Amino acid sequence: MDEKAARLFSRDNGGISLTDEIFPVPATGGVARAQRRPVVRSGGGQSFAHAIALWLEEKTDPSQFGRLVLFGAPEILNALRETIRNPLYARVIAEIHQDLDKLSPEELHGELEKILWF
Repeated sequence: MDEKAARLFSRDNGGISLTDEIFPVPATGGVARAQRRPVVRSGGGQSFAHAIALWLEEKTDPSQFGRLVLFGAPEILNALRETIRNPLYARVIAEIHQDLDKLSPEELHGELEKILWF
């Protein structure tokens, strides 16, 4: 998978499942949800990090997502660390410096199952 994206997974008794995802839109400099509709219209890594932070605040109800683990290349994790505010950031229990964007959905699922055993 060549495309950068932010994906939200949840873990339940049945394993790990994809909950939602968003993508940067290079032509417009914005961000799109899985349906490819723009959500944010600004360019650069910082703006995608900001869009991810807002999206996580919207999507991660503390009653369902009490703990968050962030995966990504060091530059996006640094941008997220500067962008995500409390109380959301207080739920981040780990940051994994591993860019998983190039994995197929099956490979990604396998990697997450190996890493997120808790």
